[in-house]
Amino acid sequence: SFYMAYRFWHWSAFQLAQKVMKNQKFDLIHYLGPIGYREPGYMWRLSIPYVWGPIGGATHVPLALVSALPMAGKLKLVFRAAANWIQLRFSVRVRCALARADALLMATTENQEIFRNVLGRDGEYLPENGIVGPVILNVEKFKVMDKIRLVWIGSIEARKALVLLVRALAQCRYVDRFRVDVLGDGPLRSDLELQANDLGLESVFCWHGQTSRHQVRDFLDQAHLHVVTSVSEGNPTTIWEAMSCGVPTLALDHCGMHDTVRPGSGIKIAITDLDKIVEDMALALDRLAEAPAELRSMADQVVEHAADFHWDKRPEFFMSVYRRAMTKYHAS
Repeated sequence: SFYMAYRFWHWSAFQLAQKVMKNQKFDLIHYLGPIGYREPGYMWRLSIPYVWGPIGGATHVPLALVSALPMAGKLKLVFRAAANWIQLRFSVRVRCALARADALLMATTENQEIFRNVLGRDGEYLPENGIVGPVILNVEKFKVMDKIRLVWIGSIEARKALVLLVRALAQCRYVDRFRVDVLGDGPLRSDLELQANDLGLESVFCWHGQTSRHQVRDFLDQAHLHVVTSVSEGNPTTIWEAMSCGVPTLALDHCGMHDTVRPGSGIKIAITDLDKIVEDMALALDRLAEAPAELRSMADQVVEHAADFHWDKRPEFFMSVYRRAMTKYHAS
């Protein structure tokens, strides 16, 4: 129902754009919507230079991670994968919009590769989000580290796979050295709380429920490590929020996390089989417990790399893309 309504909205917007363009001159269209490629709208039908993106949504959940999900989550992802395979290859409007685009922006390099291999269309990598405001690292939190503070942020649902962190901490040798602040709520919260308690982790996990953005910032300010366990993502906003506080991220090595977690400024867990993923996550946490000074080193690297993702760099980037798109359109 969402996509039906969204498509109708796009048709109305296209009709309005046609009317407006009769009386005003525009140099270029930049279609920027939710990053999924599935709804390309209709603006590509207008006869001026056209830029589309960043787009994404073409990736599939690795099979190794599907088994970590409850049955409802598995069914949802299987349905999504089937629909995705069909739409990516056979949607006429998607192909028309891609053929028409004078510049194409891709939200992740995984999506970039899929569009290149499946549709033969290259796009330029650009995360759909970025860091806004100053990057401020609280160095005081490293002076006395009675506990290594982890923060997990998001909706507690199947796709976010918080269960991976629960299982990993249950395998840690130094589990008593960690505290996990879980910020968010969702349909799986009660089940995961029970699972954590059954594994003896009731003193490790602190469940805070829905929190305000101001509270999230406060938790990140005190956190030593941000954890992303999602089995399917674009570029989660929490990564940029963590970067703005100089907090390194531990994540699975796929989706947007593959691109934004730079060497030295975080930990990426390779996608293998599920048990190995959980084991590698536990080993990574144990290594930090043995050498907590590494957290300060990673935090400094986050601050250094954060400049590459700051929104202040976007105007120059966009103007460069626009100029190339206009040159290409008028040359053709």
